[in-house]
Amino acid sequence: MKNSVKFLTSIEDAMQMGMLAIDSIKDQIQDDELKQLATSQHEEYAIMLGKVGEQLVKNGEQIKKSNKVVDGMLTAMTKMRTLVNSSNSSIAEMFVEGSNAGIIEMHKLINEYENKVDSEISRLAYEVISFEQNNIQQMVQYL
Repeated sequence: MKNSVKFLTSIEDAMQMGMLAIDSIKDQIQDDELKQLATSQHEEYAIMLGKVGEQLVKNGEQIKKSNKVVDGMLTAMTKMRTLVNSSNSSIAEMFVEGSNAGIIEMHKLINEYENKVDSEISRLAYEVISFEQNNIQQMVQYL
């Protein structure tokens, strides 16, 4: 159960980070199609977060609130990058970088915990990988 909670909270952190990154940049996006993609991805992060929450409850835990310090740092960094360059290409690059970081984190989790957690829980990490790969494919047209 301890491994399951660690696994799930790591996925939870990644989903919250993705949602926060989109929240902090969405107002800077000028292109309507790119903004719609960001909104759609935000909704998918929320869906994945809900799935993680269900598993956390099954394991006697609950969804935690995000870390305000980390949130503030991410928001400041994102806003600073868009002040320098808010082109579609620059914004898409930030999305791709974030998705790549998510994929790497999920592979690390799988490597460390896959045989230590229920298959239903480990499947969530594979879902995140697929979701993030799809996000990258959607963004490459803007690079």
